[in-house]
Amino acid sequence: MALRGTVLVVGDDADVRERMAWWLQDAGLEVLACPGPAGPHAGCVGLRWSRCPLVDPVDVVVLDVGSAGPWDPGRLAALVALYSAGGRRVVALCPEGAPAGGRRLGRPVRRGSLIEAVRDLLAGG
Repeated sequence: MALRGTVLVVGDDADVRERMAWWLQDAGLEVLACPGPAGPHAGCVGLRWSRCPLVDPVDVVVLDVGSAGPWDPGRLAALVALYSAGGRRVVALCPEGAPAGGRRLGRPVRRGSLIEAVRDLLAGG
């Protein structure tokens, strides 16, 4: 059964981001992608303006920041807060700490685990 919904995949590793986007598209979802902030001092439009224009049409955000660089729990928390404030549920790929209203997945992410987490959040879980 195909999933229905729109997912924003945010990730700083282009290969991982593209692979996750393909998995989700193959499962029947509409997917948008964002490279996320490129570094601790890089400008993320959403964090700078407290609003991300990419999040408006999405139901779930898959967030993978730190796979291409150092793990920054503060940056992850800020992005989760940004997306959650917009009413979006978040799947975070991180070593610790599940986001409120979302799911935490470890790395490396597996196709089935990602699709299941997104499916659960789309169903209101």
